[in-house]
Amino acid sequence: MDAPTFALDGFDRPLIARVYTDTRDVHVARWNGVVWGLLAPSPDVPASLGITNAATPQLAVSGDDRIFLVWDGDTPSGHSVYVGEWSETEKAWVGLRGSASPDTVDLASIDGQWPGVTVVGQRLYVLWEETVETGKVEIRIYQLPL
Repeated sequence: MDAPTFALDGFDRPLIARVYTDTRDVHVARWNGVVWGLLAPSPDVPASLGITNAATPQLAVSGDDRIFLVWDGDTPSGHSVYVGEWSETEKAWVGLRGSASPDTVDLASIDGQWPGVTVVGQRLYVLWEETVETGKVEIRIYQLPL
């Protein structure tokens, strides 16, 4: 299992995200004061999107209690970084621009990995390492107004 990541939501409830070793799926759970509850109708959200070998999940929560998740994973065309937002209404991870599934933030990358995420004011920032050519690594930042 990859190391878990931790955040607090707007009600100071702990959230954790981790990758299960056997399935390589990202699982996100929230503590309600009594038990941990998964934040998805199915614990295999990335696998259901065709994303395999998920790794390095990170969480961020905005001031208005929006929960964001980033992770990297293998796709048929390489390795990419993904970002999704938890929809309390749909009880599912959705894309940031209303798409039905989490978005890829590094479509042109050769090898995007090791993402980080934070919210500052009304902007979401996603950071990741990207191999742009053999032997050359760059740090990329994606920002989106919320």
